[in-house]
Amino acid sequence: YNCIAVPQSPEALLYTIYKQRSDEFRKLFKEVPESEKLIADYTCALQKDILLQGRIYLTENCLCFYSHVFRGTKDIISILREKTAKWIPNAIQINTNSEKLFFSSFSAREKSFLGMFRLWQNFVVLMCPCHTALKLCFAFRCDCLGTFLNRREC
Repeated sequence: YNCIAVPQSPEALLYTIYKQRSDEFRKLFKEVPESEKLIADYTCALQKDILLQGRIYLTENCLCFYSHVFRGTKDIISILREKTAKWIPNAIQINTNSEKLFFSSFSAREKSFLGMFRLWQNFVVLMCPCHTALKLCFAFRCDCLGTFLNRREC
């Protein structure tokens, strides 16, 4: 007999995609507490000597970037809209105490910027004395190298 796939509802499809991304995030950033929920994720590239393709993951207390060839942890001091080629508005700059990190290749730069900026802004507004800045965590080959923050510990 014929087997016909039943289309999923939009809600079921969105949940499936969210579940896949959340599982992927958990595998990449194993040190993130289970209580941290994935809020959003964005495909992008970090511009260094070469363009490092990866994905940014946002949780309540952490902004994480995963690429196969880059790692580190930084304190974020500001997040800005930027341009590539001096006139194309499709990049985001994340400033740390030691460097400026330039992310580009967003499919929806404004949506990505607003998600990251709101996370950073909320953290700054709700910051407790035990934390100095929101952490930007970079992972390399599925190892989490960042310090994750939890406001509930304050």
